[in-house]
Amino acid sequence: MTEKKKLRKDERFIMTKEDMVFDWLMELVNTGQLRPGGKLPSEYEIADRFNLNKSTASKALKRFAGVVKVERKRGAAGTVLAGLPPRRVIAYRLNILSGLSFSSKLLKGAQMAANVRGYALQYWENPQTENSFWRQIAVSGCCGALFTCCDPPPEDFPFPSVSVGTAEHVNRIASDDFHGAYQLGKRLTGLGHRHPVFIHLKCYPERCGGFEKAFSEAGFPPPHSSFFDFADDSLFNPETLCRRIASTHPETTVLLCNSDFTAYRIIECLRNMEADVPLDLSITGFGNMNEYRFFCPVTSVDQYPEDWGFAAANLLMDLIEHKIGNGVQRLNPAVMLPGSTIGPAPVKGFFSWKKQTETP
Repeated sequence: MTEKKKLRKDERFIMTKEDMVFDWLMELVNTGQLRPGGKLPSEYEIADRFNLNKSTASKALKRFAGVVKVERKRGAAGTVLAGLPPRRVIAYRLNILSGLSFSSKLLKGAQMAANVRGYALQYWENPQTENSFWRQIAVSGCCGALFTCCDPPPEDFPFPSVSVGTAEHVNRIASDDFHGAYQLGKRLTGLGHRHPVFIHLKCYPERCGGFEKAFSEAGFPPPHSSFFDFADDSLFNPETLCRRIASTHPETTVLLCNSDFTAYRIIECLRNMEADVPLDLSITGFGNMNEYRFFCPVTSVDQYPEDWGFAAANLLMDLIEHKIGNGVQRLNPAVMLPGSTIGPAPVKGFFSWKKQTETP
């Protein structure tokens, strides 16, 4: 059964005129246009502004008064805002401490969206073990949660939640990795590359699919055996990996890495092996991690993490406010980012040349 069959359709609620008025009033508060002591628009003003009857305007005002504190004044003063509503809180679980700039940009985008809509955002660093972490979040005072690089919340989690990344979930906003990888693959085949190696990409099927389509269209589908995995980033040894590739796929002309971090580690190792990147071997990353670009501007795929976090937070807040229903699956754009680590495919793979020139 495919993922699409498992998920419910993205159900959207029809917004009524009362909803429109209520959202407008809340926007006035969230943007500071209506402050404590400020006069609320009357039923007649609202009816005229939105072209609706006074009864609907009255219902919207009554609903608004149930969320914020209002006070009725005598005479022409009318009804004024007497107090701001408590800020609703959304939680975000992700790896900031080990995720470098990429994770911080996701969080920044989510924070920007929360601020615009009058929410506060709690950051929760993913623990080494799950234990009762989701239960702690559930009783923290939040009304919804985003999560990246961790297990989804249990079925009894009482609030809306959105996966930001690869984890399957009833609500998810993922990066369009297929398109980004396909763009990058097309560029590589145009440079004559026919012998790629995929490094640590099995856990990213969309990226694999994009690369495979590009190489397949060029008439050279990559063999399944050209996948190389390692257990964890902390255990990654680039020299050991390069020796494995040299012994099994010496014809390799390009290494397709799961992240810019992996790519930079390998580039550093290859330089110690007196290799010229990209003259001897091309290397690509994924994610556009800016902290390494001064070292070497790697050819990568930009996933626009700030936009991604911003869109994910807005999706979560729409769920909280019942503007949409469960079953939302969306993609955030991902586009190839030019760099200096790919070039025309050499006549002979670097590892083939290295084996021939090494002294026994």
